[in-house]
Amino acid sequence: MGPVGEYLKTLILERVRRARGRFSMPSIAWTIVSGLVVIGFMIYLAVDTQRMMGGSSCPIAPNEYVYASVQLFVDILFIFLNVLGMSR
Repeated sequence: MGPVGEYLKTLILERVRRARGRFSMPSIAWTIVSGLVVIGFMIYLAVDTQRMMGGSSCPIAPNEYVYASVQLFVDILFIFLNVLGMSR
């Protein structure tokens, strides 16, 4: 994924947050949107974990453990924030 993937994840999340402030979505619609975003970030988490373990076509080098741990932390943080948003 690299920096482009991280940028796209951040861009999507920021767009969702800005839309949340502008429009008052019904709680059912917001729950569905948050659920879909959570599923998307869970896929990112699985891909990043697979890259960290070396099972993909472009694994993360063993000396890039800080980068890998930050990727996992950001994925888990986004999942948590969206699960928190589902209870809105």
